[in-house]
Amino acid sequence: TMRYSSAGVFGAQAIAIQEEPMSDTVMVVAVVAIGCVTAVLMKLFSLKSDAAGDDQTSRIDALEARIRALEDAVSDPERNLREQFRELESG
Repeated sequence: TMRYSSAGVFGAQAIAIQEEPMSDTVMVVAVVAIGCVTAVLMKLFSLKSDAAGDDQTSRIDALEARIRALEDAVSDPERNLREQFRELESG
């Protein structure tokens, strides 16, 4: 609660507000509420970043699979041999 007092200073009225200190119960409730809100916000932000990380991981996995397929195609001796036969036939 607040206490109000008025005092005259050079003919003008001034109002001074004096607050009572916060009770222990209110302080504990405030700290717990701040902690809960912080935990919820941290969880929300970590879920968003995990979802973005999962998307990037799946894209990287798909790219790695494509690179492996290209490497296999380039290094496959049978494929090279087939191309040489086609060149000879078209020749």
